Amino acid sequence: MTFFPKLIVLMWADLLALYVMWMMMFYLTNVWKLGFTHAAAIVNIFTGAWTMMLLPMEYLVDAFMGSYLILLLSSISYSLGMGFLWMSTPPILGKSHGLCGEYLPECIGDEQRVLFYAGLALIAIGLSGHLVSLGPFTAAQFTEDMLENMTGKSICIMFLFSYLAILVPFGSIIAISYVKAWSFRFGLSALCTVVGTLVFFVGSCSYNYIGPQGSPLTTFFRVFYAAVSKIFYRRPKNVKDLYEIPDLDEHQLIPHSRSLSHWELIFSNPIKPPKRKTWSPPDPSHTSLCHIRLAKVEARRLGIVISHGLIDKPDDKIPMSIFWLLPQFVLLGAVDGILETSLCDFLMDQVGPSMQGHILQFAFGVLGMGHMGSVLAVYVAGKVSEKGGKIGWFQHTLNKSRLDKYYLTSAWLSAVNLGIYVVMALLFAYQKSRIEEDQEAPEEEEDENVGGNGSQGPFQDDAQCFCCC
Repeated sequence: MTFFPKLIVLMWADLLALYVMWMMMFYLTNVWKLGFTHAAAIVNIFTGAWTMMLLPMEYLVDAFMGSYLILLLSSISYSLGMGFLWMSTPPILGKSHGLCGEYLPECIGDEQRVLFYAGLALIAIGLSGHLVSLGPFTAAQFTEDMLENMTGKSICIMFLFSYLAILVPFGSIIAISYVKAWSFRFGLSALCTVVGTLVFFVGSCSYNYIGPQGSPLTTFFRVFYAAVSKIFYRRPKNVKDLYEIPDLDEHQLIPHSRSLSHWELIFSNPIKPPKRKTWSPPDPSHTSLCHIRLAKVEARRLGIVISHGLIDKPDDKIPMSIFWLLPQFVLLGAVDGILETSLCDFLMDQVGPSMQGHILQFAFGVLGMGHMGSVLAVYVAGKVSEKGGKIGWFQHTLNKSRLDKYYLTSAWLSAVNLGIYVVMALLFAYQKSRIEEDQEAPEEEEDENVGGNGSQGPFQDDAQCFCCC
């Protein structure tokens, strides 16, 4: 059980760093004095980057490097990224580069901006690597002998460290929130990640290692390569122009080729006809309602800002109750819950059994693409709103912006997306739910026993095929 405290320290550092990254929007708007759209674009690109890297990281863990090596390298990347972030603050390198040490945009030079963006990239790599490797590595430490010999004392230690894993980061987060110096916030997080990485590395000799076990994505890449490399091949009309493979159970034919590798010839799984299944309520309907509610609340807020003369006073308090935000947060919670649940359930039914271990990474990858797409949507909406010499919807402050118009535009775009979704859902050939297949399997076996083998006709649904694309 000596490995458990080391992994807990690593998780402490992760939680502390995640909180600091959550505060990044305030840092960019208050210190760098960026507009809220520019700052939100940086945060969304960072979020989209680490979520889209989960699947490639999972592939590296399964196919090449294993969970320990990815966890170690991602911890080092994490530490370097947080260190670069700390060095990019004005008090650290400002005076050495002939700049001031105050938290002002003129005190931030080009070198500090390079360190900042490089730090974000390294943190994204470290975060994605931790998320895909920490869980499998921790599970690999609980061997059968350890579980059989586990005593009450060891269980109490595990519970104690589990509670500490929650209390210590929250206590640190509360303490950091009272500190105004960003260099201290970033520096403390960098120190914690470095300490966590060193503690984890020191215990390397005591860990239980499991090497790469292979990834089902390799088969996908092979099929994709075979399809692309032979996309212009035509099926010969003469049977004599085809090779025959007698080693297979059923004679199957492939076209002539000078050199055929395992990347060009791919066996497919037994082919079955697609079956229909019911589909869950579409998420775009909730998104449209959420955007409409956002537009109404923002229009009311702007009305209060204008009536109280607060347009040029972005830091002043607006006399508006926070409970106006409650309905839209309820809708946002419903959107997130429905999206995550329905997307994972949909992929669970549609992908093969070998790919089910990657469903979460696929889902996060789709959400990451959404984060990236939102940056492009805001940019396009801003450019379109400025046509004809008009004032754009997105200004430097919220009080001067017209987010209500953007939310209304997003609402009708979501409505169009809903229509496209419904059409695609009706036309899509779904795989039958595995739960339904398990329920129907006994009935099919009973029918076969009663009716006998019978004649299957000239075609067999369970016949194997040879894919040479």
